[in-house]
Amino acid sequence: MLLRVNPGIEAHTHEYIQTSTNDSKFGISIFQEEICEIINEFQSSDNVTLKGFHCHIGSQIFEETSFYGAVSVMLQFLGKVANECDFITEELNLGGGFGVYYSQDDTPVDIANCLHNMIETIKKNASKLNIKLPKIMIEPGRAIVANAGTTIYSIGGTKKTYGGKNFIFVDGGMTDNPRTALYDAKYEAIIANKVNYENKETYTVAGKCCESGDVIIKNIELPIAEPEDILAVFSTGAYNYSMSSNYNRIPRPAVVFAKDGEAKLAVKRENYEDILRNDVEF
Repeated sequence: MLLRVNPGIEAHTHEYIQTSTNDSKFGISIFQEEICEIINEFQSSDNVTLKGFHCHIGSQIFEETSFYGAVSVMLQFLGKVANECDFITEELNLGGGFGVYYSQDDTPVDIANCLHNMIETIKKNASKLNIKLPKIMIEPGRAIVANAGTTIYSIGGTKKTYGGKNFIFVDGGMTDNPRTALYDAKYEAIIANKVNYENKETYTVAGKCCESGDVIIKNIELPIAEPEDILAVFSTGAYNYSMSSNYNRIPRPAVVFAKDGEAKLAVKRENYEDILRNDVEF
């Protein structure tokens, strides 16, 4: 097993997805005085074998220096536990966190270059501290799948409020994508059947839940929208279906894999029987 530790790195990202500050709920701080006692307790256990450590500083990170800082701090920690706790680390999992492109505000790091620099930092610190190089692991989940996903909505209607705001209402919302409500996430989108239309309006795209916070995109310029138009929202491959819910008793949508002009159903659309399946009579 790997012991989740907290290196105290404050990654520059949304506070809800910072996972390594000194006040984080995740992991055991590497600065705790009892760290050797904790390691020794695992080493003396007959039920688990401690192989090393795991850390994860956060998600959607665009500053490479955050990763290099985490690597340096963790290697110093490995040197400390080798000298003070007599523990040789075999494996070190550095987690993920590489930011991806959602909108023009995002500038993702060059992952290949970042990983090269991380490895060089690891080698340099290991040599300096005279410790054995551990097996290194990373978990680039969002960076792999986020841009591979697109959510397709049908537009049910539009509305211009008394205050002058234009709304598009779609057949989904925060039940299939809560990230805007949670993190004020930004997305790009098109009306797929009107890609080349020039007449445009600024819209807020809202869902059908009974909450004013059920918004997918705020203030996006799109062609004049009409009922039955198709809205395609990009970069929804990560943390959408996995965070989806049946709030307001809304069934989850289907998931379809598409490649080279062919499509295959991966997850079937829920129906109301699925919603009620676990309800019991009383």
